[in-house]
Amino acid sequence: NLISEIYNDSISVIGEIENEKFIPVKQNNNTNEISDWILDNLIKSEYTYKELEKMFTPLFEERGLKWNKNTSIKYYFPTFTKTAHTKNGVKERYYNFNL
Repeated sequence: NLISEIYNDSISVIGEIENEKFIPVKQNNNTNEISDWILDNLIKSEYTYKELEKMFTPLFEERGLKWNKNTSIKYYFPTFTKTAHTKNGVKERYYNFNL
């Protein structure tokens, strides 16, 4: 029964992926392939989350992707470190990319 359920669930997931025309991110040496269009739009090495979201949400939509605050930066962008800075009493998260 367990094997049958796992198989049926796997087939359902594959069917939904095909129905939604999902395009998987290619893996390369345990890191995701970074698209040229992302690198082309990173003109500096440090951005706030809000800057990245504002810049890339429409670019993602143009390519049939949806910006996700939990995964987009992690899976599509080059290697980064996160820091937090407080400016004018407001704490913001900054992403520093190794370009």
